[in-house]
Amino acid sequence: TDGEYIYQINGQKVVIVKAYPAEEMEVVNTVNFGEEFQPKELYVDEDYLVVIGCEYRQKPYYESQEKLLLRIYPPYYPEVRTKACIYDLSVKSALKKVREIELEGEYLTSRKIGSSLYLIANKHIDYYRIMEEEIGNLTPAYRDSARGDNLIKIGYEKIRYFPDFLTPNYLFIAGLDLTKPREE
Repeated sequence: TDGEYIYQINGQKVVIVKAYPAEEMEVVNTVNFGEEFQPKELYVDEDYLVVIGCEYRQKPYYESQEKLLLRIYPPYYPEVRTKACIYDLSVKSALKKVREIELEGEYLTSRKIGSSLYLIANKHIDYYRIMEEEIGNLTPAYRDSARGDNLIKIGYEKIRYFPDFLTPNYLFIAGLDLTKPREE
């Protein structure tokens, strides 16, 4: 709550209720996300509503049907992306999405400190496909609407590791300034 409005995650939607004064209580907006996106957490300040959650999809291992038929493991794998949707709160009855961030992997946690937002996700390494030459780069990727709609692969030069770590996964950490929605 911000003292006047209540913001609630309710299933696959966020409900905004004008709660003060109590005699004027009413639902002013509902943001529906559909079945693929599961909101888990939100942040509210004077300017922005940030909704964080996961998007779940079934993705084929290969685009080619011949390659699918040659494999003994399941032809589809679950793809999980951590997603942050940032809305301008100046008109609560007509929210405007100003930015969207996606990280490959399962949502772990986040922090909002002032206007800085930090997201952390964990991506498991695809053991089935990692050694196949035709697949190419399997490093994690992200999407930032400030940069465009395409996924951007993280280069090997930006990846760090702990020697002798027993469970190899990618831990994704992203940071952005909410007051600069066009800055990558």
